[in-house]
Amino acid sequence: DGLQDRVRIDSDGIKFGSDTAAANALDDYEEGSWTPAIGGVSSNPTISYSQQTGKYIKIGRMVKLFGRIRPSSVSGGSGGVQITGLPFTAHDDSDETGGSVGLALGFSAVPTTLQVDGGNQVIYILSSPNNTLVTDFDFSYLYFQIDYLT
Repeated sequence: DGLQDRVRIDSDGIKFGSDTAAANALDDYEEGSWTPAIGGVSSNPTISYSQQTGKYIKIGRMVKLFGRIRPSSVSGGSGGVQITGLPFTAHDDSDETGGSVGLALGFSAVPTTLQVDGGNQVIYILSSPNNTLVTDFDFSYLYFQIDYLT
């Protein structure tokens, strides 16, 4: 009759076409909120926030994060700025991550790239040309997005 399965749902999850491998099954979809925070690689700053919002979409092992951070007062912090509080731990292979800065205000070294620390729940904020850690804790606004694997 020429009919073929396009989608199959079984105990492993959703499988497409003729694929029967459990490892390829789509077994998770989730949307939610998370609260991004700023931390320091060597020591954490003390921060009050006027805006601190985040959303995520998780499909299988892939996580897509969006976040906005606006500090109202900052004291201390050292080593490099990082975003903490990710909703899921990143896979150990940090090469499978990447993100971008949509808008950054008040930084002396302009943030250009984001990278999740593999095996952790931390995003490093980097600047070009050498992908060095940004060290400006007293910035005024950061909007970002990043994709990573769990």
